[in-house]
Amino acid sequence: VTTLRRALTSAASRAPGLWARYLHACETNPLLTKGLTSGLIKILSKITAARLQGQRADPLTLRRLAGVFVFGMFIDTPMCHYWFSRGLPFFADAVVNATVSQKAPAFIKTFIAVALSAVSFDIAYIFTYGVTCGLLTGEYDSLDSAVSDAQGWIVPVWKDSLKVWPTFTFFSMYLLPEPLVVPASNVIGYFWNTYCMLRTQKQEVLEEEEEEVPLF
Repeated sequence: VTTLRRALTSAASRAPGLWARYLHACETNPLLTKGLTSGLIKILSKITAARLQGQRADPLTLRRLAGVFVFGMFIDTPMCHYWFSRGLPFFADAVVNATVSQKAPAFIKTFIAVALSAVSFDIAYIFTYGVTCGLLTGEYDSLDSAVSDAQGWIVPVWKDSLKVWPTFTFFSMYLLPEPLVVPASNVIGYFWNTYCMLRTQKQEVLEEEEEEVPLF
């Protein structure tokens, strides 16, 4: 593991041109760099989801695109940055000290951190993502309606997220050097965000079809 991490770190340090500048910016100005990356990735996910939905998709208005960008820039990025750089290490260390001790193998300590994140931060993030992004893009007209709707989708979406994010989080924490974590998470995030948007669109279509069914 140490050898692989060193090899990846060395490869990252030798990255050419704009890629090297990006990795450097992730280290020297992480909130701005990660924020712009997250916002642009979410716009791309929104466009991709709309293209895949075809005629059933809602129009890609400026508010919808601006909403997902604002969420990525000012909410998603601070949440994830401070959780993984400060919050998770602090709480994971506390759990490790109370259970297996710091002498445990690295993969055991990483597994504990990933499990802790999955049952705490991931749930909070999914709720924040659905509610806040929905309000910013105009999909909800009030906080009450957003929270009420979240009660129906938060558990299924969280269960779906368990198929993706714990594995990636373990891989990134255990193997990847810090400069490569953000680029890797953005690649995974693109597909995950697109999936979430498609799921939301599908649910809205099903609800509309149910409302159109005549009652006898």
